[in-house]
Amino acid sequence: MRHKVANPVVLLAFFLTSFLYITSPTYARENKKLFSYENWGVEIVTSDDGAQFCQVSYLGADARFSISLHPDKAIDLQFNLEDEWFGTETTHKDISMRIDRRPYWEMANAAFHRNSISSSLSVGSQNMSVRFINELKRGSKLYLYNRFGEQKAWYSLDGSSIAMNELNACQELIRRKSDW
Repeated sequence: MRHKVANPVVLLAFFLTSFLYITSPTYARENKKLFSYENWGVEIVTSDDGAQFCQVSYLGADARFSISLHPDKAIDLQFNLEDEWFGTETTHKDISMRIDRRPYWEMANAAFHRNSISSSLSVGSQNMSVRFINELKRGSKLYLYNRFGEQKAWYSLDGSSIAMNELNACQELIRRKSDW
């Protein structure tokens, strides 16, 4: 029995079409911007598995950070430090954060990679999550400290009040959508 060999042009077209389909935005992390004000933005993020969460981002001239608030009120943080380089290998260290002169928020085992620090904030309960968002809303500066208590960076929270209100509205939108 003789096998037919496919035309190379047809095979190339098939592989290109498949590649474009697989790499299309439906398979990638998708963001939908809901709000933008000065250096702040709020968006709904849909991950590869279809889960949705809200993310608020601060994009200053040389300071950037984002806060992801999940439906279960878990909080993920990412800080980008333009003047730092932590290397290409991820390392883990304990750090803390403070909003104005309020109590410290501890972040155990934060991931340091390239010029960013990522961590989940262990809020323990929905009330702690609300407390954190309210501190951001009322605060004027957010400070990052290393494990020795030395201040390593700070971020202006100008405009955070309206951004946190929009973050809460985003959470409500996701909650209403999931009620269907």
